[in-house]
Amino acid sequence: MTGATVDLTDITVTGYNKEEGTAEEVSVQTLDKNGSMVTKYFWYDAVDGTDVYYGWLDFASGEFVAPGEVKFAVGDGLWVDAPSTAFKLQTSGQVMTGSAAVTLREGFKMVANPTPVAVDLTDVTVTGYDAEEGTAEEVSVQTLDKNGSMVTKYFWYDAVDGTDVYYGWLDFASGEFVGEGEVSVGAGEALWTDAPGTSFNLVLPGVTL
Repeated sequence: MTGATVDLTDITVTGYNKEEGTAEEVSVQTLDKNGSMVTKYFWYDAVDGTDVYYGWLDFASGEFVAPGEVKFAVGDGLWVDAPSTAFKLQTSGQVMTGSAAVTLREGFKMVANPTPVAVDLTDVTVTGYDAEEGTAEEVSVQTLDKNGSMVTKYFWYDAVDGTDVYYGWLDFASGEFVGEGEVSVGAGEALWTDAPGTSFNLVLPGVTL
């Protein structure tokens, strides 16, 4: 979506039988820098007698979220739990095609690809450090499995050692730099990003539809 923020009430869940409805099958969480839950919301689309429950239920308060109450910055990721791949998150509004610079924090932060298409990891960059000093292994990104364990990890390099120049994402497993077309981040997919402070940004590229 375009704009500086995304309202939680503009995000809906699809992939279930509308006649049967759904309650607490899908949830989203925000995480702190250590990966622990900060907030949690359950998706409801259910009828109980004459009562209709629709929208995101705040796990802490037990109340449904109203428009304007919960907002996320573009590129901020959510930890999503669902029972199967049939379920999807859908946002309303104009498709975002411009680049997004997501401010990081000390520790980990979930950063999502906010565009409607996959982006190449080699087009994702890091800013916020002294270009003359460079940086090596200060910022990393990880993909996670369904349990939150690391699957792949990449370190950002922008460094010079004598006549050798190191620039781009270094694959932690192989020790090789990632080439164009080797690693992509799907639409809406997120990277678990680690940084030493808020001066760093993960910049996701704009796309052409």
